[in-house]
Amino acid sequence: MGSRIFSFLYDPEVKGDGSLVGVGDVISQQLIERRGLRRHSVRRTARMMSIGFFFVGPVIGSWYKVLDRIVVGGGKSAAMKKMLVDQVRSSWVTLFLGACLLSSFWGRVFSPPL
Repeated sequence: MGSRIFSFLYDPEVKGDGSLVGVGDVISQQLIERRGLRRHSVRRTARMMSIGFFFVGPVIGSWYKVLDRIVVGGGKSAAMKKMLVDQVRSSWVTLFLGACLLSSFWGRVFSPPL
């Protein structure tokens, strides 16, 4: 049973999501913040990668599988319907949960602007 808990990590999409989030953090630190290799925060990159592996990959991947069952078919109209359903039903939830997760990683309390 214990091995099934983390079985989602074997999914290639989850590995890709975690890796992309990590690469994005490295690009951010090196090209945007211009930290250099000595001041690069490996801990921050590891935190960001864990968000990709344990939140972005499984949650978004599962949502898109559900979305494929909700909106069937192919072509432009199905793609537009999927985008509309995604934006109305999922994007705000995902953004809120992601903001809460990031806030907790940095030791802050998330309070959405009202």
